Amino acid sequence: MDFNNESLLEIAYDRLEQNAEKKLKPGRKERASDVTLTNTVFIPYFNDNYLEIESKSRTTNGSYISRIVFENVVFRDEEMKDSAKIMTPDGSEYYFKPINRKRAQVKVSCTCLDFYYRFAQYNHRDDALASDPPKPYVKKTDRAPVNPAEVSGVCKHLIRMVEELEKDNVFSAGWFQSIKNRIFGRNRG
Repeated sequence: MDFNNESLLEIAYDRLEQNAEKKLKPGRKERASDVTLTNTVFIPYFNDNYLEIESKSRTTNGSYISRIVFENVVFRDEEMKDSAKIMTPDGSEYYFKPINRKRAQVKVSCTCLDFYYRFAQYNHRDDALASDPPKPYVKKTDRAPVNPAEVSGVCKHLIRMVEELEKDNVFSAGWFQSIKNRIFGRNRG
């Protein structure tokens, strides 16, 4: 994967999820609960300020590999009060400033057919694809397009992966949550 391409477009994860839910058939978020994650691997790229996260998932339809690459990650040499922590496959621990889902540039991919046919082409167009671009689509039937809004987005496997990352405190709290945490303590309601 070439991380050195300069991009004119910036797209955040939350925007991809909103595109999938609001501009296409809703319900992906609810269907994400059917996804079982079996393995998640973190790969930090310190020199480029990227964090690649890859998960294997399983549904009744099969097994898939989903990938998210967050750009502009601020890695830290040591743990600080507000640091997020990951462990790489070799057992090393790394610290970084929690990622803002609404602002951090992201690239995503999944090996499921929903992602491939519905989103990969448009994610590639929007510089939000973390894999090779799909072959050009050649329409063979009169069936309506699966992505008539032609928007980039995410599948249920990626949504489920981000839900787990949220539980692991990889993301920063929004302004309301951070104020609530300061007033009531991090683990209280």
